[in-house]
Amino acid sequence: MCVLATNTSSLSVTDMAADLRAPARVVGLHFFNPVALMPLLEIVRAEETDDETFATAFDIGTKLRKRPVLVADAPGFVVNRVLTRMTRVIMDAIEHGTPTEDVDEAVMSLGMPMAPSVLLAMVGPRVANHVLETMHESFPDRFPLSPTLANFAAGNDEVVIVDQDPWTRAEIVERVLEAVADEIHRLLDEGVVPEAADVDTCLLLGAGWPFFLGGITKHLDQTGVSERMFGETFGDIRAAATA
Repeated sequence: MCVLATNTSSLSVTDMAADLRAPARVVGLHFFNPVALMPLLEIVRAEETDDETFATAFDIGTKLRKRPVLVADAPGFVVNRVLTRMTRVIMDAIEHGTPTEDVDEAVMSLGMPMAPSVLLAMVGPRVANHVLETMHESFPDRFPLSPTLANFAAGNDEVVIVDQDPWTRAEIVERVLEAVADEIHRLLDEGVVPEAADVDTCLLLGAGWPFFLGGITKHLDQTGVSERMFGETFGDIRAAATA
């Protein structure tokens, strides 16, 4: 059987398959950079992807020694949706006059494997800005466009200061965690993945979230962020779903 797979990081697989004669054979296989090192594989099931195509995709991922996670065909899927929300907070801090070095150190204090500025250089500003534009089309309030990131994507290093009001490192960490918690809560409500544990797996294996923190949702619970924002923890949500 022939399967058409796309490695898109944010575009709709359903839209790609819409005009094909066999849309049931289209599936998303989203790998993560560097592909040789990152074990996560988001398998994106489009609206018409059939069971045989999905099973084939899962089998391919396993044979490639990846850890497949089934995700719904939603903008940004899991990892890029959460990371782009985080990136927008980071760009907001920079556009308020916060030195890039302070932003990097604040995010690195969470145990991330590399500084945001290094990650942006590795991914490429054009790709990062394209993903932000895609997310903005679906969720403009939570993913406003960044004039600075647009400059970087165009090869211009100019930082656009929208308000000279630098954030402290503590403020950066707090706002990053709150934004990440909010986006995770929303994608769980939407059914992009069925459980918080799936989000943990995606960010551990696809974004380098530190293992010693036990997963992003556990960290948000332990630091009180989820309780403060939602009146319940992700652990409570998990327990209610299995009750």
